Parts: sequence; C-alpha cells; structure tokens
Amino acid sequence: MRIVFRTLWLPAVVVLSSANWVAGQSSASAPASSSSDPLEVSESYEEAIEKYGNNPVEATRVDGPNQFSSITLLDLNSLGLEILDPSIGSSITLPEDNLNFIVRYSPELDTALYSRLRDEGQIDEALELLRKEIYPLLKYVPLDPTEVQIHRSVSQLISELLAAEKVAEVASILETFPKDRLTTLFRDQTVEVAAALIEDGDYNRAYDIVKLFPLGPGEVVFVPVYLNLANEFRLREDWERSRNLYKDVQLASTIEAHPEAFLWEGYIHLKEDRAFMVDAILDQFDSISTESPYYSLLELVKGSLLENQEKSREALSAFAKGLVYSTTNDPWTPELLFRTGELYEAEDFQSAAREVRYQLKFFYPESVWAERLPDS
Repeated sequence: MRIVFRTLWLPAVVVLSSANWVAGQSSASAPASSSSDPLEVSESYEEAIEKYGNNPVEATRVDGPNQFSSITLLDLNSLGLEILDPSIGSSITLPEDNLNFIVRYSPELDTALYSRLRDEGQIDEALELLRKEIYPLLKYVPLDPTEVQIHRSVSQLISELLAAEKVAEVASILETFPKDRLTTLFRDQTVEVAAALIEDGDYNRAYDIVKLFPLGPGEVVFVPVYLNLANEFRLREDWERSRNLYKDVQLASTIEAHPEAFLWEGYIHLKEDRAFMVDAILDQFDSISTESPYYSLLELVKGSLLENQEKSREALSAFAKGLVYSTTNDPWTPELLFRTGELYEAEDFQSAAREVRYQLKFFYPESVWAERLPDS
C-alpha cells in the first residue's frame, strides 16, 4: 500500500491569498449541485486540460499597500502574461520579466459541496471540482512564484490527486512544468511520483523524471531515488540505463558513501561482456570489513566474476560466503540465494540446492529471482 500525505480541504474565510481555499457558495445555496447537475469526471489529464486548461482565472492585482484591483488571467505565451484589466477595458500582454505588480489568486472552490461529496464517498466527483478550479492555473506555473502566487494551490491539487493514487495524471501535470519548478517548489511531490511510477512498473516514465533531478558533486539529496530506479532497471536486465544511473551516482558521490553504485557497475560489466574491467573495481574494496553491510554484495560480484571465468567451486564459495554475511533486508540476498542454488545443483549438492531455493521462495516469493526458479 502506498503511503501518501495529504492536505484536508476545509472551508476558509475569504482572503487575498492562495494559502486558503474560499467557499464559492454557502452550504445553503448549493444543496442540489451534485444530484441535479452531476459532474462529468475526467478520465485523464488530457481530457481535464482540454476542458479546463484555457479557462480564464479571476485574480487580484496588488500594486502596493491597500492598492488592489481585479484582473483576469487569460494566457501565458511566448510574449508574456496576457491579462484583462477592467480599468483599461481590453487585454494586454506583459513580459514575464517586467511585471511591476503582484498577482494573488483566491480560490473559489465550493468547499461545502466538496466536503459533502467526499463524505458520500464520491471521491472522483470531488476531485473533479478541484480540477475545474486548479487546472486553469497550470499554465502559469513557470511564472515567478513571488509575483504570481498560484503555486500553493497547484501543490494542493497534486497532493489530493496523489492521495487518490492518480499517479499517471500527476506525472502528466509535472511533465509540463519547467525543471526549476520540479526541483524546488514541487521537489518532494516529484520524488513521490517517481517512486510511485517505479512501484507501478512505469519505469520509462520514471527514468525521464528522475533524470531531471540535479545530481553532482555536493548534490546528493536525490541519490536514493537514482539508486532505487537503477536497481529496478538492473533487475529487468536493462543494463544500459541502470549503468547510466549508477554512473551518475558515482560522479556525485564517493565509493565510501555509496559503494553499491560502484559494485553494481562491476556486475553490469560482466553482463555486458566486459569482465576485464571488473578486477579494477574489486581492487578498490580490498580492505572492506565483513562488518560492512556491502560485504555480501562484494561477494556476489566476486562470485559472478568467478562463475564467468568457469571457476564454479570458487564461485560457489563466494556466493555461500555472501549468504553468511547477508541479511534478509539486503536487496541482493534473493540473487545470492538463486545463484547459490544453481551452483549447488551443478555440483550435485541436491539437498543444499533445495534448502536455499526453499528459503528464496519462503522469504522472497515476489522476487524476480523466485520467479526464475525451475518448476520442480
């Protein structure tokens, strides 16, 4: 079960800020909205953006203390922000870098109806209310959040969609945002979406999103996301993309901080017929202690190299040693069990082979390595 964090939508007072949602109607004035005029729920991001994406947005122009006026946001294009200003009587387009006022957005969500729909279990209909309210704002996300203050509202919509496990829709939304928004204002939500895409098996999309995250010397906050995705690609034998992600981690970090990125690169070299490159990597781990959580991974790579060199007995010894120092939480333990079982059988140690295969099926029934066990 995916765990998400969500913000509850509650009725709020009318304020000139996007920090709170504003009841567009009182509960007394909208008793039949959902029954007499049911909402048509959008099936996808594309459908929702077509329905709502070009709707005008009523906002407030702030020129200074106590200097407020109503405006309408019409579009954001290559020329700038297009607004309708009643004081002028026509629309004007202002360059993005030349706004001399602040735009504040006050949501007009019918919170009474929204709450009632949720209470009645009509989650999809409640979400549609949010889409109608917030989808028109999405095109303005590239604008400076200190000048055009719509980003908090967009973030709240994303949180609600994630809480409802609308991962594909949120991914589509985030993919329209510029990189500097994904890695700052929407960073945590983007990481959550990448992780959810991996969990859902949408690895190609996850890869494209993860590669947007900055990673370099001193920038290691996204290393766990890179490693998580690299491991998934490796398990699916997508050697190129997994190697690229491990290499990204190596360039940003050190062998002491993230040894797994280096060891898995050696493993992939074997899979890509570059066994001659593995010794140089293993030499860097000569002094690794058996107390290290990565010692068992080192033995897996050593055993794989020895097996590649047709030294079956020595490979079996390395795999068995790796098992001794592994834990059930190590993500490479299932492969150690699988490979140990294969070599036990090849050496005609049938009882030992059955034992480690039983452990593999018992502790890791969902593992790809359990799936690769022979039927017998």
